[in-house]
Amino acid sequence: MTSADMGERRMSRTRRPFFDDVSGADIGLLVLRLSLGIIYLGHGLQKLGWFEGGGYPTSIATQEQFLKFFGYSNTHFLAWVILITELVAGLSLLIGFLTPLGAAAAMGISWQFIAGAQWSAGLFGNTSGAGGYENSLVFLVAALSLAFVGPGRISIDYLLRWKLAGVRWGLVALVAAVGVGTFVLVVWGVGLGGTPPPPPTP
Repeated sequence: MTSADMGERRMSRTRRPFFDDVSGADIGLLVLRLSLGIIYLGHGLQKLGWFEGGGYPTSIATQEQFLKFFGYSNTHFLAWVILITELVAGLSLLIGFLTPLGAAAAMGISWQFIAGAQWSAGLFGNTSGAGGYENSLVFLVAALSLAFVGPGRISIDYLLRWKLAGVRWGLVALVAAVGVGTFVLVVWGVGLGGTPPPPPTP
């Protein structure tokens, strides 16, 4: 075999179509990332006034009111923290860049609701009409799964050859989310298992 033949064979191996290496698991991880990324990024952009809907805050001022309603103090500072956290989580998960960081940011937000205002209402809510933490738990578990498994091949992390996945990264993201979230709840919020706000009047 000549050197030219060997070079041609090497070039053919390097020219394999990208999707030849993509598995069903990679597609599933992409769908999961896009879903979470769009939701968290959307909530962040909503707080910048990009659109309205769902009764969610559409500015920093309304986010402050939302936080006061849930019993938080230092609401102006926290409103900006939540906005930035949602944008970071959304963008990170959407493009699969620094995925454990994005997963930790998403989990931190969900943990705020689970361990704080929603805890006393239980998983499915209570008879007084207060909502439970089932939806927040789904978001937290989905983000935690991404932290452990990684973003898949269709991601910036993979293109950069960054191996940000596995038990270590999953645990780091989980500890960071629960640690920071608990600190915020205890220092500025309603505390762990805090009393939820009264249900809306019919």
